[in-house]
Amino acid sequence: MTSDHNASEWSSALRAGLRVLVVSDSYPPDVGGAHQATFAIAEALTSAGCRVEVATSHQGADVRELRRELDPHVNDLRDISQLVALGRRPARRFVHTPPPIVDPPATVRLRQLISTFKPDIVHSYGWLSYSARAALSGTQTPLILSFRDYGQICAKRTLYYNGLPCSGPAWGKCTPCAAAFYGRLKGGVAVGGVLGLRGWLARRVDGVHYTSTYVQTMIEQYFFGGATPRDVPWEIFTSFPPEAAEHVEVEAPTTLPDEPFILFVGALRAVKGVPLLLRAYEQLDNPPPLVLMGAPARDTPLDLPPNVCVVGPVSRAAVVSSWKRAMFGVFPSVWPEPHGQVVHEAMAAGCAVIGTYPGGHADQITSGKTGLLVRAGDVDELRDAMRLLIDDPSMRVRLGSAAAETAQGRNTKDSVMPSLVRLYGRVLARDRNGTG
Repeated sequence: MTSDHNASEWSSALRAGLRVLVVSDSYPPDVGGAHQATFAIAEALTSAGCRVEVATSHQGADVRELRRELDPHVNDLRDISQLVALGRRPARRFVHTPPPIVDPPATVRLRQLISTFKPDIVHSYGWLSYSARAALSGTQTPLILSFRDYGQICAKRTLYYNGLPCSGPAWGKCTPCAAAFYGRLKGGVAVGGVLGLRGWLARRVDGVHYTSTYVQTMIEQYFFGGATPRDVPWEIFTSFPPEAAEHVEVEAPTTLPDEPFILFVGALRAVKGVPLLLRAYEQLDNPPPLVLMGAPARDTPLDLPPNVCVVGPVSRAAVVSSWKRAMFGVFPSVWPEPHGQVVHEAMAAGCAVIGTYPGGHADQITSGKTGLLVRAGDVDELRDAMRLLIDDPSMRVRLGSAAAETAQGRNTKDSVMPSLVRLYGRVLARDRNGTG
């Protein structure tokens, strides 16, 4: 079956003029996998003839104008933290997200949008879902939730506790954990919202999208209380890059070593395992250069070992070309990575990869066949896996070839959209049958 045939098949399955309100905590030009995934879905729905409006958190006038250049149907929502003194200091705000509460200004604006646009479906991701649920009160409009991280069960959105993957939320451990991350006041708001509102939100859900099997396991256990309700349709599908991705990502000059190098791509955050990676790298004897490619964060290490260079955020095309030059890719996330689109991009480029478990990497990498998986947070396992790939060129070639073959045709619009169309169809059929 050709790609054109696939595209025609899923496009024709969407009802002409279907009205979809897409709600997301953030949206391009913000850089981030979840934001890009939301944009890609909105873009694909529009190209298939659906009517799409997007509602997202306000990030300033300049960002708003850039968003409208990308998509004139983007509606910025101001949240309460932007309207009171607490929100006027950037360090005290939930960065790039609204607070995890039913937010009065956001709810009012969403209710206005729902009233005027009259969506057939509201498809929501993130903490704005609480306000979307409140705005839908008194309506029969179906609400679909996308779980692209752990924000509905973890106040930090990472399910990461005391240096290890968290065993699950609980008031007694979430409160001090969030306070250490955000501060006491904001941490208390986050925990109260996430743990206090999850049952209320879960009862209104009409359809569910999980980004990986691990995310499904955690959400079923700690959001739905054991399993996705049998009468609620759900699908597992990954993200895919927007067709307009080159116009929304940050461009930067790329200076790469002339010799073969190890490549990390992603936010330079502790939960992405950057400090762990540097510790493992320091323990290698005479290693090749290590390139860290991504945006700095507040916990980005400042002291780098010799032979490590940092390259700022670059276009997706530049990342893909970098994978083709790298010896192998390393993704040492210490949190349970929900999915990891960048892992797929490296594999599709024929690059051997090292990922971590538990988490979404295991959906993509079969250890020893299409890459290597190491235990999250284990510096010795990471060091040994890096040494293995450095010392064995034939293994790098074998894993890279198998990775490219496995990744072929996956995480593309035509491979992902049929799952979304199937989810929408089941939700709408359920709604028409009066079971919503």
